[in-house]
Amino acid sequence: AASASASASRDHSADGRQSQKTSQPIILVPKAPSSLVNILNVKELLEKGVFKTPEEKRQEKAKREERVTVVHEEGGHNYHYKVVDNAKEISRDQWDRVVAVFVQGPDWQFREYNLDFYRPCGPDGRPTSHAPGTVVNMLAKVPGFHVTYAKEALHENIPKWKVTTMPVHKTNRHTDQMVMNKFWETLKAQGRLMSQQKAKASLLSGR
Repeated sequence: AASASASASRDHSADGRQSQKTSQPIILVPKAPSSLVNILNVKELLEKGVFKTPEEKRQEKAKREERVTVVHEEGGHNYHYKVVDNAKEISRDQWDRVVAVFVQGPDWQFREYNLDFYRPCGPDGRPTSHAPGTVVNMLAKVPGFHVTYAKEALHENIPKWKVTTMPVHKTNRHTDQMVMNKFWETLKAQGRLMSQQKAKASLLSGR
């Protein structure tokens, strides 16, 4: 029974034996302190379904950690997702590991993003023009999420982009769990969960 339990909780972390660090999926979050979701509070939201504003986290003496990892249980295994708020930390060959991006609304969030990675491509996978990539291109390929307060007006860019809007209440915390579930359900529906990507890679390699 002990061995079965150990197997059920096998850890597919970036530093564990089950996966390579280079294959760890990336979740992008805004760097701005004013964003409702940033690197201070995203872990608690996506792991526990608990929303606390960045300001509340700062009042709890939370500090920006050098490395933030979100752990998600998928099929009896724990998978680790790297959280990044500084696009400069992502090398050119790592952009295909981005599985989700939280958007705040203003365009300046994307100034340091390698949008050329998301240029429009034809069936052969090659760019169809020399035009640079855009935020619209990126969000057509990568699941985008926007957390906002319920019943508040959206930033003017949000309706223009393909993003999942997830409202939270300022005082009622009963809906936070729904936000967490919506995030992971959306990733699953778009085949972006790490377990799905590993299964696809194994299938392509003939394992």
